[in-house]
Amino acid sequence: PRPGVTGDGAVIQWIGAPDATHIYLAYASCVPSCLTARYDLVGSDDGGRTWSTRAIGLEIVPLQVLPSGTLLGILVSEPTYVSSTDGGRTWHPLIQRPGSAAAVPPGGGLICGPRDGSCGLLTVDARGENLVQLANHPPGFVTYDVLEVVDSRVWMIGVDTLARRPAVATSVDGGATWSVHPLTDRPACDRGSCVMPNVDVNAQGTAVAMFVDRPESIEVFRSVGDGWTRLDTSALAGPASWSYVAADGTHIVQTTDGGRPRFWAVAPTADRYTQLELAGLPSSVSSVRLEPDGRYYTALTENASQLFRSTDGFVWSAVITP
Repeated sequence: PRPGVTGDGAVIQWIGAPDATHIYLAYASCVPSCLTARYDLVGSDDGGRTWSTRAIGLEIVPLQVLPSGTLLGILVSEPTYVSSTDGGRTWHPLIQRPGSAAAVPPGGGLICGPRDGSCGLLTVDARGENLVQLANHPPGFVTYDVLEVVDSRVWMIGVDTLARRPAVATSVDGGATWSVHPLTDRPACDRGSCVMPNVDVNAQGTAVAMFVDRPESIEVFRSVGDGWTRLDTSALAGPASWSYVAADGTHIVQTTDGGRPRFWAVAPTADRYTQLELAGLPSSVSSVRLEPDGRYYTALTENASQLFRSTDGFVWSAVITP
């Protein structure tokens, strides 16, 4: 039996892996439907060979893990930011401190706090004890969400209010300075009406923005220098479910055509998608995530006990979960 998980229909809803040794899984009961505000958290301290229960009925969302291994989330009943430094066994509230931080602390993170209907940027230290406002926000940019923090590099999605376009803001120094990259091929929009793309980033810094707001087509743009180049999506069959950027910069998309999931890829030197088979990975998996340990993770949609991981996004191996 899975530690901490009882009954049928328990499905992996979240995966966190700060390093090669520690892996965390949040299971939700999905009978008759997924209860995604209440989880059972399990963890492994030996790379997935053995597992133990960390919390039952955890009401903390959304879960995330810092490179330091600290777990973060918002307590549903409060709501208050909380963290755990013992693998999810105990949790304590974060304290918002006065003043400002010049950049994201080493091993820490950057989260969105509410600010006038947008995202106020708050840094978190590696121990998950303090929240401090980030001193510098991207100029002329309304932040919707923090996408990734990899070492001292940060990516955020939002609106460039000068260009009146959805945009990605990036920093190479932990948020001390910023550059904003609007998607100028998209229609002009106001702050409250801009459609946000799904943006995927790999550890090497390649970003891809995918728009799925138009049923008749999928629009994809790849970051090139300070701008974006549009990719040819005419070969993609069926609506796009999710995507990710492999370690070499290849963009991989899962589509569903007549109920059949398929993988498609475009290499970093190409501009047109072709169908792809991924070694060791079934097509019926949930979305792929790049974790702080530098590896990619996903799980089977119809079998909650099967986890997959990859170092490059192409060759996958199974991890037997509880």
